[in-house]
Amino acid sequence: MKAIVFLILSFNGVNAGLMDHDMLPYALFVSFSGLLGMTIYRESSPIQPEPRAMSVTLVTLTKFIHPHMYADFPVYQAQPDPSLCVHAYHFNLAFLVSQYIMLLLAVGLFSIAVYTLVYSPRDYLDTRLDGSRNAMLLVPVIMTGYVLTLLAKEIVAVDTMQVGR
Repeated sequence: MKAIVFLILSFNGVNAGLMDHDMLPYALFVSFSGLLGMTIYRESSPIQPEPRAMSVTLVTLTKFIHPHMYADFPVYQAQPDPSLCVHAYHFNLAFLVSQYIMLLLAVGLFSIAVYTLVYSPRDYLDTRLDGSRNAMLLVPVIMTGYVLTLLAKEIVAVDTMQVGR
């Protein structure tokens, strides 16, 4: 569901940017945020990652969907063949493939926004408000910090889930 919401937001942002070229920077930001949201976005709570309370991201899904993903559960260890959950694995795999298809669509939207921004007239980019230069210099720093925070949460989440195995 999260991927669908971020894909819709990306589509609407890029659509607005294509309709009005003054909104192209907004479209670029929204489509980039959609890509982040589809791959590694994690809610702010819980602050301490717990496997039972964590939200799932595309990175954790990719890491933990494999043919023997249910073999470690105590319920299935007593059964003679751990491949009895083949249908559940195929369902999870189909879900993962659909997530990657939505991610490819979001990458396409981001590419359209970048292409249009590069090859459109640049008269709107030259208009700046007085005193906004210092604030605009902080935007890459803030975005870098945000992306690093999301990546750190993802690394901790994968390590926490690895310990639980």
